[in-house]
Amino acid sequence: MNAASPTLRPSPSTSLEAPTGITGEWSALMPELQQQVALSLPLTDLLSLSEVSRGCLHAARLAVRYVTVSGERLSEVLRLYPHLAEIKLINASDAQIAALAGNRIIKRVDLSGCMHLTDQGVARLSGLASLSELDLRRCFDLGDGAVAALASYPALESLDLGLTKLTDTGLAALARCPTLKHLKLVGCNFITPDGVDAFLARQPQIRNLTLGWCARIDRGALQDLQQRHPSVKVASGLATPLPRSDSADRSLEHALAQFGLV
Repeated sequence: MNAASPTLRPSPSTSLEAPTGITGEWSALMPELQQQVALSLPLTDLLSLSEVSRGCLHAARLAVRYVTVSGERLSEVLRLYPHLAEIKLINASDAQIAALAGNRIIKRVDLSGCMHLTDQGVARLSGLASLSELDLRRCFDLGDGAVAALASYPALESLDLGLTKLTDTGLAALARCPTLKHLKLVGCNFITPDGVDAFLARQPQIRNLTLGWCARIDRGALQDLQQRHPSVKVASGLATPLPRSDSADRSLEHALAQFGLV
């Protein structure tokens, strides 16, 4: 699929009213059928939308709750589909994600793999009053500056910072986030067991913490963290636990080094 073309997904709870001023066959359709018709339209081609009835266009815009779109089209998509609850951005830059600032409807944002994002760009995002899930994994240049800004999000419950430059300093700042429950830190090689322990001590509402492939946190440290914080499910994020032999540790270190993670 072309990354520049939005991928659309309806919300299962969406119910559409007959568009204002539209009568006849369209208004006679049940809401479920209206939604199916609306979502069958070629929404990736805005010109084709202008050729159908105004009622279908209005219904389609109300029905769309999720899109996958390139960063360069973000502003356009936010204007056309004001009820978006979830969005995944492809190859977005700092300047492009600025269009999200102040949005009070979007609940889930996936920026995973947006390798050009910086701490300054993420820090400028503000006013995301409804944001509950944020995915920043594989945004390799993000570090403590971005995380400190996230701590002020009033509804953030789930955060993925895998393969970023997060350190214990950033974790300490993130401890100020009062609503965070689920945190993934896979491949965060600059955090330490002491930093994670201090974070959990200040975050009693955390329920799930994933720490696999963190160079400074071995299996023994994971077990110790689990014992010290029994209310938190501390996981490695790996389907099969890593063996603890010296040779396996060296193999893991070598593998991580190939990706510049140590």
